[in-house]
Amino acid sequence: MKAITSSEARQRELLRITEVAQLLGESRANVYLRIKNREIPAIQFGKAIRVPAAGLFEIIDRLVVGAKSG
Repeated sequence: MKAITSSEARQRELLRITEVAQLLGESRANVYLRIKNREIPAIQFGKAIRVPAAGLFEIIDRLVVGAKSG
């Protein structure tokens, strides 16, 4: 699978787990755990799980801002 860039991800509405893992620099297992713990929003279509790009980047932006102000 071709690597996805941040700008490409922001143009898409839904991201695959592998793409989220790549963007965050984490394992797929850790992404699934974060979804289970409701740290990352997700939508399930049958067996497929997708992450809304807007929700993911909102979380990332909030964490970055929190790190800068703290």
